[in-house]
Amino acid sequence: MKTAYRFLLLTLLSFYLLGCQSSWDVTLYAQKIDGSSKIIYKYDAWGGRDTHKFGYAILNSATEFNVNNIVDLPISYLQDIPSEIEINAIECAIPNNNESTLTYFPIKKYNITDNDINIKIKKYQYGSMSNIRSGLGDYNFSDFSETRDSLFFYDLNDTKSIEKEHLDSLKFKKSNVVIRQSKQKKFIR
Repeated sequence: MKTAYRFLLLTLLSFYLLGCQSSWDVTLYAQKIDGSSKIIYKYDAWGGRDTHKFGYAILNSATEFNVNNIVDLPISYLQDIPSEIEINAIECAIPNNNESTLTYFPIKKYNITDNDINIKIKKYQYGSMSNIRSGLGDYNFSDFSETRDSLFFYDLNDTKSIEKEHLDSLKFKKSNVVIRQSKQKKFIR
């Protein structure tokens, strides 16, 4: 009986360890931090057994990104272009059960330091940010231009809405804008 029990225990342990793979399927966005050798990464990684890690991290450009060695920053969005001195960011938090109403103002402001960079964080509740018009949409555009702190898109046509919208131009301050390209350098999204 002890042998059967040990065999069963070893078999279950083997299945568990095989399921805990160390390889990750990682989506990685990188942005060089102005005036420094550091990079801020936004990552989304899936591993075995429904393991999911995501967030932001700062690494020196000479350091290879490895999900297993990342110290995650408590931020959800960047507010400005990161600089060697300071990063302004937003953290989104789940509302406390004792709070009867959502506040649209930061519930907390605090600073942390990572890689010698001061990170100023404004903490909001989930729900308060989504109730403000987000401006999310899918558009095709015919041309764009770029400055140090902004992106300009021209001749935009809405592709998803029921009531299609046309915009002559649209400007985004470089903050929480992600542009996805194919390997052939064509814009995807």
